[in-house]
This record gives sequence, structure tokens and C-alpha cells, in this order.
Amino acid sequence: MSSRVTLRTLTWKSTFGFGYDSTKDLTMLQLYDFGKAYEMIKAYYVFEKINYIDEILEKLGITEDLRIEKPSNLRNDERLSEFISKAWNNYKNLYTDDERLRMVVPSKAYDRKNIVGRKVAFQMKHTSNSGDMNRNRKYK
Repeated sequence: MSSRVTLRTLTWKSTFGFGYDSTKDLTMLQLYDFGKAYEMIKAYYVFEKINYIDEILEKLGITEDLRIEKPSNLRNDERLSEFISKAWNNYKNLYTDDERLRMVVPSKAYDRKNIVGRKVAFQMKHTSNSGDMNRNRKYK
């Protein structure tokens, strides 16, 4: 049996599936909400078999002129940083000053504890029995 990787078009509900352990199991929507747009932009240009639906590309600031035909990548291309910086600038210009304050600076290192904690908080907030867990907990 041959293992052939085909083009993977990710939607908001798709899991990222690669990268750091703290971001591997997050959905695209969770990554976007956590301010990881820069990593999503970079993944689009670096990975050959990863593509996003048009809605995600627009939210990330990847306009028609910045899109590349898949399957291909810019990993070894000298234009890689140019494409990423243009898309990142487009992304920053899409939002107001208040929204921009919540964005993560791309040079900031991953804070694994912060991301995992936010993931747990997000999951607890969006489950129906999250309040029951705290009510039924007995303290000594």
C-alpha cells in the first residue's frame, strides 16, 4: 500500500494537524481566535499540500494576487518573505485599532502553557456541562 499525500484544503473546522504539540490538535478557527494568523499565513506558503478555503484566505489577508497555485510552495523561493510580509500587512490592515491590540506579534515565542490553558478554557466554555463540573466538585 502506498502512502500518497494529496492536497489538503482546510476549513474552519479542520484541525491544523502539524506543528507544535500545543497547536497540533486545534482547529483552524481556534488558531485564528488565539491570534495565530501569522503561523497560518506562513503554513500556506511553506507547505506544498496545504490549502485553505477562500473565506480563510480572505480573513488572513491573502488576496488574489498573493495566492499561489497548489500543489506548490515557496519554501526555497527568494520571494517567500515578501509574500508573507505582504499578506501579514494586509491582515493587519483589515482590522480596527482595538482589534489590532489583541493580535499576537509574530516574533513572540510560543507560550505553551498559555495556549494549552486557553484551549481548555475555550473547550470548557463551549461544552454544555462545564458548569456542572465545578458545581459537583467537593473541596476538603
